[in-house]
Amino acid sequence: MNFLIISTPRSGSSSLQKSISNYYNLKIIFEPYSPWGVQRKNYKMKNVVVKTIFHQIDNNYFNKLGDIQPDYFEKCFNFYSYLIPKFDKVILLGRENVKEQAESMAALYAGNLYDVKYTYDLRVDITPIMNQLTIEHDYLKKLSEKFNIPFDTYESIYYGNGLKDKEIILDTKIIDVENKLRQFDIKKNLI
Repeated sequence: MNFLIISTPRSGSSSLQKSISNYYNLKIIFEPYSPWGVQRKNYKMKNVVVKTIFHQIDNNYFNKLGDIQPDYFEKCFNFYSYLIPKFDKVILLGRENVKEQAESMAALYAGNLYDVKYTYDLRVDITPIMNQLTIEHDYLKKLSEKFNIPFDTYESIYYGNGLKDKEIILDTKIIDVENKLRQFDIKKNLI
């Protein structure tokens, strides 16, 4: 069995990938179409959970969201339209709260690691990031309609009823809200 997760960034896709991988005992293929996707040419479409971000194709690198030209998203849509039929199960993942998602991206751009807990305290204009996240979100919905695949959200997985496709079973320990990266009150210890 093979799974494909196509996500907007900062939507809990890495945790979701680990959750599926743990339950089904499948190999993780992490963002193979990104510039850091060292597994791109090495993975087989068998017994894997591939996780990618919508704008990651062709190993293109963007300094930040807000820099991507609109016609590039159409190219991404075509790329995933070709890739989706090669997988047994596909999850399209976004986020309802685009403001918090953009804040998470801004924190990443400011130097926070992608998988480490943090508190958000930046004072930056996140409007360009929000605009591009909204475009990616709309294209995922377009893929959802084209292939009749449910569109899931971070909020539904972490705080709701899980994935819409109930045939996909998750290791719920991985997606527990205690593992959420953004923290609102991290206790500090004095040494």
